[in-house]
Amino acid sequence: MKTKQFIFLVIIFLLLSAPVFAQRVIDNTNRFSPSQLQNLNALSDRIFETYGFEAIVLIESNIDTFIDSYGDNFLNERFGTGTNFDGSLFLIDWGGREYDITNSGKGRNILRLNADDKMHSDVRRYLGGNNTYDAALVFLNNWEKFLELNVKGRSFNFIYQYNIIILIIIWVISFGIGAIVVLSWKKAMNTALGQTHAAGYIIPGSLNFSNKKDSHLYRRTTKTRRQTSSSGGKGRISGGGRSSGRSGRGGRF
Repeated sequence: MKTKQFIFLVIIFLLLSAPVFAQRVIDNTNRFSPSQLQNLNALSDRIFETYGFEAIVLIESNIDTFIDSYGDNFLNERFGTGTNFDGSLFLIDWGGREYDITNSGKGRNILRLNADDKMHSDVRRYLGGNNTYDAALVFLNNWEKFLELNVKGRSFNFIYQYNIIILIIIWVISFGIGAIVVLSWKKAMNTALGQTHAAGYIIPGSLNFSNKKDSHLYRRTTKTRRQTSSSGGKGRISGGGRSSGRSGRGGRF
């Protein structure tokens, strides 16, 4: 009897001492299947365990306030105000077809310029096709890539994003310089002297010229007006303003 009680107490102790993992992918619209939700949470947990970074996905059906304020309030309730946590929140409002990405701490420093443009371009592409799972997946995968680069002291900048294109351009330029050098060597090796006058190349009596004249009495000029068009850019969503220590942006899809 004492043995059973001891085993029971050990099990209770292990359960109480086991770490509790907060759910970082929250779907309040039931758009994710159980397996998709499990995969996304596993990826988000791996990011947190590896880099200490909170990559959170939150999906709502209808937000009745500014979406950026809603995201900030969610983060304030979970982590407190300011920059006391390193993370990023991907918030989707399917009722209003809006999304917003809010960053804090390390997230503000990493998601800038090229990384920020890539993130928003990727999630908009999938949200526009009503593919919620892939939008959440690319959000998490991008963060894992950005954090991996950050650990190595690198960032997702212009050189990293277009390194293949840059290498091709460098190769083309090198090939062009090499071709110019070879052609200059070849020209220097040509020792044949050319004639300075055309008469040296003409067979006597083989070339005759006659004078002809064309007279134009009229000239007509036609002018066509060029049509111009103007286009406007799509503005970003503005809302109630970010909390102190937070940054981000979003848009419609």
